[in-house]
Amino acid sequence: GNIVLSVPLGDYRCPPAPYERACMFAQYIRTNKLDAKVIVIDNYSRPISKTKAFEEAFNTIYKDIIDYRGDCTLEDVDFDKQKVIYSFWGEGSGDDGDMKEVDYNFLNLIANNKGSEVIKMAKINCLDFL
Repeated sequence: GNIVLSVPLGDYRCPPAPYERACMFAQYIRTNKLDAKVIVIDNYSRPISKTKAFEEAFNTIYKDIIDYRGDCTLEDVDFDKQKVIYSFWGEGSGDDGDMKEVDYNFLNLIANNKGSEVIKMAKINCLDFL
C-alpha cells in the first residue's frame, strides 16, 4: 500500500527530517520486500534542505519506491475512505491548481509549526531573542 507523508510549510527545527523519514520508510519497504510506495506531498517544488542529495536518493536509490510530488498543497484528508486530497500548482496546472487525490494505507502528516497564541497575545517578536 501507500505511505503518504506531508512536508510542513515554513520554518521548523530540522528541515531535512521529512525527506530523511521518506528515505527511512523506503529502506524499510525495500528491506522487508513490501509491495508499497512512499508518496511525499510537498509544497515546495524541490526538497528544501540538502536538495541535491535528496533528489539523488529519490531519483536513483529509491526511484522505484519514493514518489516525490512537489508544488502540492495538502487540502484535506478523508479518513473514512483513506484518501489524501491535494492541489497541484506546478507546470501544466490550471490557474486554481489541479485537485488530486491519492489512497493511503499509512498516513504521516507533519503539521505546520506555529508559535503559541500566548506569544501573539503578548505581542512578542521571537526574533528579539536571537
